[in-house]
Amino acid sequence: PPVLRNFGVEEGFWTHELLWLIMPAFILFGLSSVKNLNGLRWSSVVGFVTIIYIVIFVFLRYFTDKYGEPILPQEGEPGYSEQDQELKKEVHVFKIAFSCISTLATYSASYAYHPNAPYYYKELKDRRPSTMMKGSMIAFPIITLSYGVTGLFGYLTFGALVASSKAQGNIVDNYSDDDAAMTIGRIGLFFHLLTVYPINAICCRRGVHRILCVLANHGPRNASEAHQPPPGDPSTTKRSSIIIEAFVLVVFSTYIAYIAPGLGIVLALLGTFFGNPIVYIFPGLIGSRIFHEDISVVAEHIKDPSRIKIYNTVSRVSIVIGFVFIACGLLAIFSS
Repeated sequence: PPVLRNFGVEEGFWTHELLWLIMPAFILFGLSSVKNLNGLRWSSVVGFVTIIYIVIFVFLRYFTDKYGEPILPQEGEPGYSEQDQELKKEVHVFKIAFSCISTLATYSASYAYHPNAPYYYKELKDRRPSTMMKGSMIAFPIITLSYGVTGLFGYLTFGALVASSKAQGNIVDNYSDDDAAMTIGRIGLFFHLLTVYPINAICCRRGVHRILCVLANHGPRNASEAHQPPPGDPSTTKRSSIIIEAFVLVVFSTYIAYIAPGLGIVLALLGTFFGNPIVYIFPGLIGSRIFHEDISVVAEHIKDPSRIKIYNTVSRVSIVIGFVFIACGLLAIFSS
């Protein structure tokens, strides 16, 4: 809606926030109902291009603000705020503050997507670990550079103002509504989210479907089933199940988007309740059990058995770190 208002659209039907939640939901439902990730290859290109556009202009806007036209309104101009100007100048190379706690949950959110990796691997044409590694070696430097450039130059541009309530964790909302380049970026971000969500939704839908099938078909598989696809395998999933699961997932996500105050709180929740358990707690529980109860089995595969105690200790420490990060995430969420 703010983008439409910037283009002169008057308040009414087309600027209602609920419309811009329901209308994209139909697109998300269609893309999330695709059976295989391969069906999202072209939409993924759109998502990649739009986010690279934002990264480039966050980088360029730092220099145009510093050496050209200032981003914030100056004294005597409409919208000028002395407080915003002071916050913008507040740039620290290193500082420890209470607000750092909130970054732990956001940081952990980046790990919540790792369970999707097996599905990426399964749909490779050349299904080998080396092929998967080649893709990772290309993707991860691009991802790291994109986050690094956006975080660094976004902070250098806005200083402490980068965490303003106006932005709600979304860097493009720090820029003025009449910034033409960033207005295009906001439109691009809309399409980016439309194309990225289905990738995670399909993997989530498959995971939930498989859990339900395993629970419904509990018990060991007999010899005749050994060569059959496991319960919940995407190749055996009925079309009706895909549609129902995608519908429920999109409706739930739309509701969360409606009640959530901003992107920052969503990332904090994601990191707190999904990222931390996946990265720290679950591996720690698995490791603690393996290196405590099945030492005789593990010892056969470890050259130095004395390290088993170290691995067991590391596993327990990982569990503690996970719960500490969850507590920090909850503290940050309630304080905000």
